[in-house]
Amino acid sequence: MADLGYATGGIGEADTSEESLLLSRLKRVEANPTGVYAVHIHLSQLRASNRQPHFINIATKSFDGLIENFEATAFALLNADVVLICRNVPVDDADAADKVRSLFSEDPLLVVEDGAFEDALSTWFDLSQPEYFSAFLTIANDLAVEAQRNQKQQMEAKVKQDKDIGDPLTALNLAAINQNLQTTRIADIIHSQSCLKWARVCPAIWCSRNIPFP
Repeated sequence: MADLGYATGGIGEADTSEESLLLSRLKRVEANPTGVYAVHIHLSQLRASNRQPHFINIATKSFDGLIENFEATAFALLNADVVLICRNVPVDDADAADKVRSLFSEDPLLVVEDGAFEDALSTWFDLSQPEYFSAFLTIANDLAVEAQRNQKQQMEAKVKQDKDIGDPLTALNLAAINQNLQTTRIADIIHSQSCLKWARVCPAIWCSRNIPFP
């Protein structure tokens, strides 16, 4: 098999994301792909209400029996998809996607016309065939790059949010804040500000007027 390219982590020293672990697994499979196939479960294509974290966790756990009893690994990707890598696992046993279908049976993704045969939920790849291995590796690389980009955007958004909020009050910066207050000219801050003065104009009536600071 020709030497294929693999995406490399661009965020952090050690990329332990599921996407990176999937690529590492594919590198090992490339050396001995006999009996290996991949199942790509497209949970990211479900409607938003079905992509809630607890629903995705339930769907992922539906593969636990397969992983415990066979040589199979599940990768829960950042975009909510799940990838199964199976070696010498009977296809009927690997079709745990049926359990996922029952969880989301009313989702538009799973609605097909009568008599039509279309599996929009999962895609299968026989990794022992070079063309299918290459096709799936391209998908895995794209998923890894997308995950890296999303992680970078999340990090940048958090940095901006922290910057907008400012530093929290702690024992480390309290002394500096106190020092700044002691050297701040309060008169400059309140210059030309107004205050409210109440005065009795008769036994039953009070009135107020604004008095500007000089």
